[in-house]
Amino acid sequence: KRGNVTLIWNEVNCDGYEIYKYNSSSAEYEIFKRITKGDITSYVRNNVRRGELCKFKIRAFKLSGKEMLFSPYSDVVSVTVKY
Repeated sequence: KRGNVTLIWNEVNCDGYEIYKYNSSSAEYEIFKRITKGDITSYVRNNVRRGELCKFKIRAFKLSGKEMLFSPYSDVVSVTVKY
């Protein structure tokens, strides 16, 4: 069986957000999704395997000319999908 993971965060004054997911194979966080609208404050990851441990962290960004300025990362959120 599979399920969904919903991430919700507080809106900050920014141009968008980057969601990072932990990759247990590389033991690193990798960019999973870039949201390019600052007023979107949730994301649903569909089709997650039952029992899968998912770890996420998020950071906001602002565009400054051709440069992206980043906030610090959020705390890590760990979720195990159960049914």
